[in-house]
Amino acid sequence: MSDHTTQEKIMSDTHKAIQSLEKLRQQQESLLSSEDEVEDAKLDLISRNIEMIDLGLAEGNVMFSLVQHMDWVEAQVKSLKNLAKKLDKENTWLTDVLYDVRENLFSSERAVSFSTSFLLVT
Repeated sequence: MSDHTTQEKIMSDTHKAIQSLEKLRQQQESLLSSEDEVEDAKLDLISRNIEMIDLGLAEGNVMFSLVQHMDWVEAQVKSLKNLAKKLDKENTWLTDVLYDVRENLFSSERAVSFSTSFLLVT
């Protein structure tokens, strides 16, 4: 399974969990709003349930943020790899140009040296 498929599954599962938690929170809040029918102990339990549901919802949102951040990081890595390839090609080209310039320089130096020695002999 690829990383992208895994991230999609995480996103899908997290989305389903958030939806379920939101429904559960609504049910718990509806119980809490009918306080006259519910005992104090049950009210405390319902309040704690709502707190835990809120925590789960916050964690789900963190998961979404993490997946988005990982997508951004992957895009940056891909971009940097492409840049590194481009720079490698440019470096190779510059090395080739430098080699050609050196060869031309040595040829020119030899020609000047030959001309100078030819002039000195004559």
